[in-house]
Amino acid sequence: MSLPRNFLDVDGHLWAYLEFGQGEPLVMLHGMLTNADFLMPIANALSLKFRVILIDLPGFGFTNALSKNDYKNITRGIINFFEKNQFGTGQFLWGFIRSGLAFGISCD
Repeated sequence: MSLPRNFLDVDGHLWAYLEFGQGEPLVMLHGMLTNADFLMPIANALSLKFRVILIDLPGFGFTNALSKNDYKNITRGIINFFEKNQFGTGQFLWGFIRSGLAFGISCD
């Protein structure tokens, strides 16, 4: 399945993401050196029960790197992304490489 990217301005920075399926939101964060497309095989299956949101993290895919592209700023950007887009509450599914980001989001 090939889907067009959506773009959301978060604090003056365009974040690219894919969104499809229906149900409770399920956010999936890709690992290092990949992008949202890497998660499409499993996301397609999950979209039968969830509204899947795949974000191109800064510096990967169609989202340019932040001026200071570190965990703290990426985590803050993800939080602002969800507050601005009003996805509501949902679940996070992440790879072990990005678990630090998901942990930071959960704690913030």
